[in-house]
Amino acid sequence: NLILPLPRSALEAAEWGTRYKRQSRVYAMYPETTSLYAATVVDNTTYCKGDDDIVVVEFDGDEEDGIMPQRHVPAMLVTLIPYEMGGDGPTPAPGSTKKRKAEEMAW
Repeated sequence: NLILPLPRSALEAAEWGTRYKRQSRVYAMYPETTSLYAATVVDNTTYCKGDDDIVVVEFDGDEEDGIMPQRHVPAMLVTLIPYEMGGDGPTPAPGSTKKRKAEEMAW
């Protein structure tokens, strides 16, 4: 069981956003749901004055009529996929109490 971290503030999300390079593999909360899904970063340079920054992603299997839509997700709802899960991110600490389980997030 791995516990995946999410940013705890807009400031932390902005700092994490510098790690999301184009084509990075991430888990992001699908719009209008409370679930994280695998996605690929398209753009991480969208900044909203006074609000959470936006990460533009393409979700795996989200193709509509042969076109892969680009979804805008608040940066606080995005985390890198760990290496051992096929992603670009670091290995999360197993059982860490400081990190929140993605599947337990209630938005």
